[in-house]
Amino acid sequence: MEQKPNLRAQNKQERKYESYEEKIAKIAELFKNEKIAQVVIHARENNEPDNKERGLTSDPDFDTKVALYLLNDLNKKQSEELYTEDAQSSLIIKGGNETNLKEDQKKEGLNVFVDVGGSFLRIQENEKETIVKLDHHGKGKHGTTSASQMMYEVLRKADLLKSDARWVKNLVNTVNSVDNLSYVNRKDEKSEKIWNEEYFTKDWPYSVEALAAQIPLPILVKLYKENKIRNTAQVFTDQEIKGYIGKIKINENEGKTIKDLCEINKEKAEKTIASLRKAIELNQKNELATENTQIGKTIYHNYEKIEGTKSNIIRFENGLPFLGTKALGYDSFAVFNSDPKKVNQKFFINSSHLNTSILGENLNKRLPGTQEIRGSFIFPPKDTSKLKNFTEDQFLEMLQIKKKINQEEILEPKGVESEKGIVDKETQELLNKSGKLINELRQILEKIQKKDTKEQ
Repeated sequence: MEQKPNLRAQNKQERKYESYEEKIAKIAELFKNEKIAQVVIHARENNEPDNKERGLTSDPDFDTKVALYLLNDLNKKQSEELYTEDAQSSLIIKGGNETNLKEDQKKEGLNVFVDVGGSFLRIQENEKETIVKLDHHGKGKHGTTSASQMMYEVLRKADLLKSDARWVKNLVNTVNSVDNLSYVNRKDEKSEKIWNEEYFTKDWPYSVEALAAQIPLPILVKLYKENKIRNTAQVFTDQEIKGYIGKIKINENEGKTIKDLCEINKEKAEKTIASLRKAIELNQKNELATENTQIGKTIYHNYEKIEGTKSNIIRFENGLPFLGTKALGYDSFAVFNSDPKKVNQKFFINSSHLNTSILGENLNKRLPGTQEIRGSFIFPPKDTSKLKNFTEDQFLEMLQIKKKINQEEILEPKGVESEKGIVDKETQELLNKSGKLINELRQILEKIQKKDTKEQ
């Protein structure tokens, strides 16, 4: 008997969901009518040279935690209605996708990737499985969103949200702001940016946006429900910090309070500014032209070794370097971690400049595997062996960070010799005049270039 082709599977493979709204609607339909076989989230990699335990450790970030809270705690469906009997959760590397799942992790049915997957909001279907990626990463800019925002919209569209109270939307808005650091672009009633060094060191440490990811989620949710947190941009007052809010314990064992967190944040912000000022000073000392790079006005950091560690892995906490960079009026923060053994060289770029995606593409051509995320971040290839022959000078060249011309040497040559010895006084004066003219011409060209950049 002739077997008929599986038209359902064929149609599923061929159908595409083009718009954001179409994808949200389709995923809502899946959540409403099917059970989830697997949830996949990203994990922290234990791959430092001085770490004997390799592998993945569960370490969900703020966005992942809130997205899972919406899925499990604010879902009208009970657990047995939401998940299959043999449902499982799996960990993959940050920036990974379904190819990073091991054989024993692969499941038939509905697989939901939360804040990971390597593609911006995507549905992949075949005969045996449907993969849903509630992920806001991927190449290029997609606006200020998050996995939590996507989960909220899907559950709302499916009419599965237990509560659609204002506090829920406020919580999701906070995730959007914190995860994208979009609050650095916020403006006041006069349409002037509020983000500067003073705000970063004096107001930000006491703000919801600084504290949200540090407060245990059950406590944070309680504060939203009680209307103690009224909006994303809220900065707690001195009275609130000295009173009820500040006295809330976030860790019963250590006795640490929200007030303690604020003081730690303030210290970190001040240290960040001091560190960045040191980097700017070193840039000037090393005569690096960082004012007009491919990604705008840039603070360049070069860590030969990170203090207190055996290795020179670059660590970043809560985007502090970028927050400090923007507070000082710069566009971009760039790091090259030079390893003398060429074993673990790394770089990192965090930028708000429009050319970030272009730079990411160029670096990927040079170093395949380079990841550009949301038009804001650039990470090196996971395979660090690809950076073995990549030098700091080559990195600076790709950023268009060049050595400044030493004007003193142009204007006051220390000695110009010919085959016959030191040149005569008249020739020396002529050379000095030529140097001045060259220098003036160069300054004129730089002004023209800056003007063209502004107009663009």
